[in-house]
Order: sequence, then C-alpha cells, then structure tokens
Amino acid sequence: MKEKIFGILKHTALYSFGNIAQKGMGLITLPINAFYLSNAEFGALAILEIVMIVAAEAITLGQANSILYFNSVKEYAKEKKSIFFTITILVFLSGIVFGSAALFSQMFFPFSFGANSYFIGKLHFVVLISVLRAFNSVFLNKLRADEKSFQYTIVNLVRIIFTIGLIVLLVANMSWAITGVLFAYLVSEIACLAILIPLLVSQMEFRFLNPICVKSLKYGFPLIFSALGIYVLNLSDRFLIKLFFNLKEVGVYDFGYKIAGILQMFLILPFSQALLPSTYKEYKRPGDTRYYSKLMTYMCFVLIWGGLALSLFSDIIVSIMGQNKFNGAGIFVPIIILAYVFSSMRNVAFVGIMLSEKTVYIGILTVAAGALNVILNLLFLPKYGVITAAYTTLIAFVLFFFASKIIADKYYKITYESLKLIKLFFVGIGLYALSGFIKTNFVIADVLIKIILIIVFPVIMHGLKFYEDIELTTIRNSILKIKNPKDIKNIFNNLLSK
Repeated sequence: MKEKIFGILKHTALYSFGNIAQKGMGLITLPINAFYLSNAEFGALAILEIVMIVAAEAITLGQANSILYFNSVKEYAKEKKSIFFTITILVFLSGIVFGSAALFSQMFFPFSFGANSYFIGKLHFVVLISVLRAFNSVFLNKLRADEKSFQYTIVNLVRIIFTIGLIVLLVANMSWAITGVLFAYLVSEIACLAILIPLLVSQMEFRFLNPICVKSLKYGFPLIFSALGIYVLNLSDRFLIKLFFNLKEVGVYDFGYKIAGILQMFLILPFSQALLPSTYKEYKRPGDTRYYSKLMTYMCFVLIWGGLALSLFSDIIVSIMGQNKFNGAGIFVPIIILAYVFSSMRNVAFVGIMLSEKTVYIGILTVAAGALNVILNLLFLPKYGVITAAYTTLIAFVLFFFASKIIADKYYKITYESLKLIKLFFVGIGLYALSGFIKTNFVIADVLIKIILIIVFPVIMHGLKFYEDIELTTIRNSILKIKNPKDIKNIFNNLLSK
C-alpha cells in the first residue's frame, strides 16, 4: 500500500510543480490582463477561452482518456506503439475536419458572438489554438500514461515561459489587448508541440489498427459528452450572464472564478493527474477499495483545508490581483471552491464506472448535470442576479456527486469514510462562517484571526477523532526521526503502510 500511494505522491509532486508554475503564470498574467483590459474585454476573453477549451475537447474525441486506458491494460502491452499511432491519426483527422468546418462557418461562435466588436478577427486564432491544444492534450496524456511526470512538467514549463513572455510584450508593452493574449496562447502551443513530437515519435509504430480504432472510439466517444457536460456545468454561466446582463458582469464573475481556480491548479489537478493512471493499475487488486476510500478521505482533508485558507483571504487576493477593478468578485470564491471539492469527489466516485468500461453513464450523468445547471440559471439568474450562477454550479455538482456514487456502486462498491467526510465539511464551513462574525477594524488583526482559524482546522479535527490512533502514533514517531529534509518522506512511508 505504501509503495502505491507514495508513487502517487511522487508524481503528484512533479505535476504539482508544473501546475504551480502554471498557476504562477496565471497569477502573473491575471493582474496584467486586469490592468490593460477593460472589464468588458476581460469578459470577452473569458468567453473566447471557454470556446477554445470546449473545441479542443471535442477535437480529441475522448482519445486522451483512451491513451491512459490502452497504455495501462496488459492485454494491449505489445501493441502500445501502434495504438498510440492509431489514436494520433484519429485526432489528426478530427482536427482537419473541425478546422475546415470552423473556418467556413461563423456559427463557431455561440449566440452570434462573432458579430460583437470584441470578437471580430479572432476566429482564426481560436481555431488554430483549439486544434493545437487537442494534439498537445493527447501527447501529454501519453507522458502521463508512461508516468513520465518530469518530461510532462518540462513541457508545461515551456508553455508557461512563452505565454508569460509574450503577454508581457504584446499586452503590456504593445497594447495588443485580446489579440496579444491569443497570439501568446498560439505560440506557446506551437512550442509545446515542437518539443512533444520528437520526444514521442519513437513511441509510435506507423501501423494503423482498425479494430483498435473502433474500440478506442467506443471507449472515448462517450467521454466527449462527459467533458462537454463538465464544461457546460462549469462554464455555461458566462454565456448566460452575457445574455442577461453584459460583458462587464462576465468579467467580474470570471475573475472570482479564476481566484477560486487557484485551489484547482495547486491541489486538484496535480492529484487527479497522478491518480487516474494509478487507478487502472490497482483495479481489482487486494486492498483496492480501501486504497480508493483512503484517497477520498485524504483528498477531501487537503482540499477543504486549502479551500478554507483561500476563501478566508479571497477578498484580499481579489483586491490585490484585480487592482480594485474587480471588487465584489470575492463573494463568488468560497461557493465555487465548495463546488470544486464536490467535483473532485465525483472524480473518485467515477473510478468504478471508468474501469468497468461503462463510460456511457459518465456521459449521461455529466450532460444531465450540465443541463440542470443551465436550467437553474435560466430560471433564477435574471431574478436573483449573478450570484445565482455560483450557487447553481454548487447545487449541480453536489447532486452530480451523489448520482455518480449511486451509479458507480452498482459496478464497483467502495465504502467511503462518510462520517469523517461530514466532519471535514462541518468544520471547514463552520470556521469560514465564524470568520464573518469576528471581524475587527484593524487589517493586521483580521489577518491574524484568519491565520488562527486556518491553523486550528487540523486541531479541531483531532478533537473530533478524525485521525486514527495508529496514524497519530506513526506521525509522531516519524517526526522524531527526522534529521534531514529527505527523512520527511518517511512520514508518508510509515503512515501509509498501516
């Protein structure tokens, strides 16, 4: 058990480094965009980014997940290189079809956004970036499947360097506004592809496998709807805010969403990227259900603790990063963070469905959750304002998790530590609510209070008997033996062996 989870911790650390650097890029470029773009331009950029994300996912045809599946199943071990080539060709053809269709159709922009002055002339950028991201997604997932987290991180660092450098040059110095940001995205994707192609061409055998093509599409295609459903669930509110209000409101809401996204980039994404490849390997092995149960518990502990810290300081972060142009965005942060936590729990609950090859249920559930979010927004957004978008996202993710758990249990029963999870949510939400009642008129005092609330979180969990005695004993004994930084890993080794 300890070797399995320590392997995840090792890869998570590398993925986390790359994602922390990427979030660092976001933290650097966010104030630049906030300063040099108007609130309406910021909102328009948010919508363009959403279109590119959705388009890139559609182009991949779900094959990024197929790479992980075929690369890990022993049955296909001898055909890995041919399978990789087959999947690459599928995505290549998909990119050609999509790119050609998009360039000949202004309907690429939902709700006729192409006619808006903020979007004119951006279509070619959006198409090229989307196609390149689709290729990079498949190639990067191949690195993940091979557990080459170091190379994965290096490629992402290159993307980050190019993006930051060009945004500083084109947006801050040359005032290219949205065009400058898109040009930076385009060049960074080209740079990534230039590294990945020679790195992975040796992993291909130039032989197209028709049976694998069919099976890969059958496995991955339903996941397109899953991915698109997630994007509808996460991102459709921007379009509806634009529909009912204006791009300025989109900009403020999206700014708050990006601040909440710090949790996703620092903790959720690294964990997910390390978790998924390992789940394929541990499926139906001795101790697998306890393995997944503990991962759910540890994940929620870290996310809720980290989410509490980010929520408590959200107003300060918004004020600093937004240079007082996006004040009010902080109100969205704790709600979206809570939604992110349930989204991560849903990812773990999907394990049984993914490994049982019942991916069609993932597509159905995700589309249903996305549709629910859209319906709730259509009903309540005009009446109760932009804050509705945050609450409907949370409601949809909560229901999404429980529905996923019910379906998954039919194929692969995992008994989670429900009481511990309830305690985590109770304490996290309670401490955040408490912070609203003990504010002072002194900034330093308020900051100290917030820090204290963050520190007492694990202490309160100890009082609620969250930790098992064997875990506490192991941690204490391991800490006493620490003589140099390398010994810190022994804490994880000893703890996870129990």
